[in-house]
Amino acid sequence: MMIFALVAASLAVAAPPKAEFDARIELLGVVQRLAGRAPAGRPAAYAAEVDRSFSACRNDPAVSLYAKLTRPGDDPLGTVALFVSSEPLFGGEGPWPLEGAFGGREALKGLLSALKGFSERCRFPAFFSSHQGLYRTWSDDDRKRRLPVDAEGAVAAYTGEPRALRQIVFLSTLYDPGGQYSNYIVPYPKSADAKGPFSVYVLQRPLGEKAGSPLFEPTVEWEELVFVSLEIDFARLGEGLFPRGRTNPIPGCPDLKRCAMGMIAKAVSRRLDAAAMGRAERKPAVTVEQKYVAAMARRLELEYEGGRQRYRTLSDFYPRLVELLGAPPA
Repeated sequence: MMIFALVAASLAVAAPPKAEFDARIELLGVVQRLAGRAPAGRPAAYAAEVDRSFSACRNDPAVSLYAKLTRPGDDPLGTVALFVSSEPLFGGEGPWPLEGAFGGREALKGLLSALKGFSERCRFPAFFSSHQGLYRTWSDDDRKRRLPVDAEGAVAAYTGEPRALRQIVFLSTLYDPGGQYSNYIVPYPKSADAKGPFSVYVLQRPLGEKAGSPLFEPTVEWEELVFVSLEIDFARLGEGLFPRGRTNPIPGCPDLKRCAMGMIAKAVSRRLDAAAMGRAERKPAVTVEQKYVAAMARRLELEYEGGRQRYRTLSDFYPRLVELLGAPPA
């Protein structure tokens, strides 16, 4: 298990990562709450204070426009917020990612302008500034619960391909983007010659609270870090790995290449979790996708991790993982 030991060694000297609160994300949480979308598990006292502090802004144009242009559980504004400035809040002229999700650039520009106006009219910077001590306390409490992990170093050790990566974790007290917009890579690696550096943003929401303090899930988010290598490598290798006419064995998967990348990222993440925790977690595999992920994780453990002389990098091992899709999962 040469690679496994190398990854474990890189984790042994790490300090717990620091997660922070960001004004843009907190502003979105306030507007989202005023629009009537209040996810469960948020710190009750803080949420009540937000309600009191911004009660006069409940009918602000930004709130109604936000409700009109976004959908509950599927809100990419947190991703867009990474591309606007925090000083002044929501400044900038674009272009922005995911413009089509809001009906085009002009519609999104109007929403961002409204959010900037909300910040000024409703004195959000003063609210955010006055809570810095609380945010620091919550951030410090969160850090104590996290594993001491050098995620970027561990991914480089496992893939054998060091990338210019930096993971940035934001803690979100109120804002909830939904499932698919919790992570984002900036700039996104769209070609085989993408060089970076790449910032991998992770947005973590509380699972509940304890004594008024939000409890964020202290997991390590590996997948987007792994996806940087996957995107670059598959841009180079994709056509060879997925020739035209290849049968797609995964129900509900419109693009076998994209689905395979997602499953490989999950399988690698499972092995990195095993290195971080010192043991492999055995999750029940129910769906076809889950069974393929489990099979890929087993193959990584048995063949790749001990075969570094044969497989210099993870990209050298992709054919062995994709090969599993040629038969029904075990």
